[in-house]
Amino acid sequence: MCWPTTPANQTIQLPCPAYVGGVSVSGTTRRSCRFFRSRKVTNSSGPGGHWLFDVADYDECVEADRGLVSARNV
Repeated sequence: MCWPTTPANQTIQLPCPAYVGGVSVSGTTRRSCRFFRSRKVTNSSGPGGHWLFDVADYDECVEADRGLVSARNV
């Protein structure tokens, strides 16, 4: 999934990807972009800090499939 540019310390929400089979398309997925002030310079650093991108949260996209998995494991 491609994510648009997100301002620092914001969370972006996108619809669940319809191109993946078995995914609920009525939900949304989220990902946060955070910026931390730091003196340490790394490859991902900007002026005075560094970026941290959270793992995307797809929980709403797979909610419908959880019931199927639970029923199969009984």
